[in-house]
Amino acid sequence: MMSLSSEQKALCLKDSAEKRQYLARLLIDGGTRLLREKFDSIYKPENLELTFSDPVITRKLKKILNHREWNCLYPQSPGKCASSSNFDLWLILKLLRTISGLTSPVTGLCAMPHGFSFDEDLARIESYCSSMYDQEMTDANFIYFWKAISESFLRIAGGISPKKRSEWEVCIDEFLQDPLPSQEVNQYMKQLRAWKVREMFDAFEIQAESWTKSEYKYAMKWYSLIRRFSFYNLL
Repeated sequence: MMSLSSEQKALCLKDSAEKRQYLARLLIDGGTRLLREKFDSIYKPENLELTFSDPVITRKLKKILNHREWNCLYPQSPGKCASSSNFDLWLILKLLRTISGLTSPVTGLCAMPHGFSFDEDLARIESYCSSMYDQEMTDANFIYFWKAISESFLRIAGGISPKKRSEWEVCIDEFLQDPLPSQEVNQYMKQLRAWKVREMFDAFEIQAESWTKSEYKYAMKWYSLIRRFSFYNLL
């Protein structure tokens, strides 16, 4: 079967919601897979436990990880070790920024960067994840975002190896051609919606460590109520 271009695919998708879902799948499934490969190329899986046992890295991670993420990196179960196969996109982005010595783009993490370094492509992916849920997805917007995300992915893959870039050219095309599984049609958009509130919850959990017992008890009442009506646990 002949592959469709992003321009042709845009015309095949029936509405804005379906276009967003295809982009969300590319960002979440594709981004997680690619950045996990990038992470593993820097921090070899067989040495991961040693990496996280470094006191300097441990101190850095304590400042930015919430309780669930900390347990993912430092499992409490006997004999269980951290594995990047259990890291979601949010956690991998945090790790790459924190322990790899990357610098934040001059535009900041919330604004779209101007350059094309690895640091800036990470910021670009974060920005797309934060903003995609609310985007009105016309044909032109779908084509623009698909090409922009794909170009970021290919630059990152090329940073691993030329062979990996070629592999990802095929992967991106498969994401474009393959239909969305019926049971997952809404799942990707829910995850993007959850992305928008995770930063708030992360800030809460990390700051709470310095609160008094009474401050913590009062804040937790509101925190639990907000989490009950959020999509936080979908990620």
